[in-house]
Amino acid sequence: MLSKLKHNAEVSHEQQQQPLGPPTKKQKSNSSISNFNPNKSNHQRNFPFPKHKVSTIYLACPPNVQTGGPEAMHQLCHKINSLSSLSKNNDHNNQNNNMVQAYLLFVREKQRIHGSDVVNVEHVNNVKILHAYESIYSNLKIATTFPMNDDKNKNNDTNNMEDQIYNDSLIIWPECWTHLIDSFQPSQQHHQEDNNNSPKRYQTAIWWLSVNNNNAKFKDWNRKDILHLYQSEYAKCYLNDNMAHHNDSNSQILPMTEFIPQYRHRDDSTLTETATSPTTNNVRKLQILYNPFKGVHYTDAIIRRSSAKFTFTPIGSIQKRISPTDVTKLLQEAKIYIDFGPHPGMDRLPREAALAGCIVITNMDGAAYYHDDVPILEEYKVGKFDVDAIHRLLTLCIDNYDEKIKDFDSYRSWIHDQESRMDTCVTTLLKSISSNRA
Repeated sequence: MLSKLKHNAEVSHEQQQQPLGPPTKKQKSNSSISNFNPNKSNHQRNFPFPKHKVSTIYLACPPNVQTGGPEAMHQLCHKINSLSSLSKNNDHNNQNNNMVQAYLLFVREKQRIHGSDVVNVEHVNNVKILHAYESIYSNLKIATTFPMNDDKNKNNDTNNMEDQIYNDSLIIWPECWTHLIDSFQPSQQHHQEDNNNSPKRYQTAIWWLSVNNNNAKFKDWNRKDILHLYQSEYAKCYLNDNMAHHNDSNSQILPMTEFIPQYRHRDDSTLTETATSPTTNNVRKLQILYNPFKGVHYTDAIIRRSSAKFTFTPIGSIQKRISPTDVTKLLQEAKIYIDFGPHPGMDRLPREAALAGCIVITNMDGAAYYHDDVPILEEYKVGKFDVDAIHRLLTLCIDNYDEKIKDFDSYRSWIHDQESRMDTCVTTLLKSISSNRA
């Protein structure tokens, strides 16, 4: 019974990462609402890949949420604006260099009316950027108007009749909202009746920050009008497999990583200090940390086998989540972080744990299977769940922490380099969309 309750709580937490519920009365007054029936529009999705250059990017994001996905959207907004401006300044003589502006488009999905397929999607106005984001990402902008209400988007300057249906705006949706990607588009009937004077469609991209959190909701693998961005090798393989299965060789796929902010990085010089040294302020008084929100049945089995010898500490609880600052503090006090739950993408906690000086032990589920996503030595990845073997590995790591932590030097260096890799990804994206594409 206890295991079932924990499983249900875990599922409930995962559902909380999906779009939020009904807005408050105050939020309703500051919102633009779009009614969208995803089932009805499935047969209408036969638009070509857009060739018109992009000048404005909107990043769909839930308001006032401080979790990994929304932070990644804030990072991307900051990077696009910073690198686009830098590129424009460095190449001001190039007439083809189009400066792209990025805006956070705060969106909320309302609950569906019982028995109806209609989804109400709100653009929530008058949202303030959370201080946690504003303090570290300096180049953020907020979309204050509804994208399709911007007059400049109603026409474009291309003579390509096939591309007359698109404007110069691109909306990037997180993978958990793929069922909403057409919610703000004008109806196809407008284009059939009067292509020249009808509102233009915005261009569409999906950022696959995970695979599992999409819950296989996205089915339209034959669509040519969507740009796919992948955060992990796991997501890249998932996209390629589905597109190959549907014989879609024309869709565009680009990498787009994210990074752990510098303020969460620990000074590497402290990592080899002994865990019990009274002369350091970085005493590792905790032995093993785990995430209570996923893989609980595996973690419970490990705790039952090893708790007599080790202490296990959850990072927060189902009843009370803790702040990112408190997470970092816990990680800096522990020797080992274990993660035997699903890895829907290149998860942040293993990376944050390694930066904080933890030995990281995972399974090989999802992204953890790929060395490109979790590049740690194989001895720290458990392929077959064997609680006795895991107990022996934990014992080895606890007893030899000062030596074993050195096995993660390359992993920490790789994590440190992720921001520069994101710069490369964003630059590639800007080059791809900021000029007319053949």
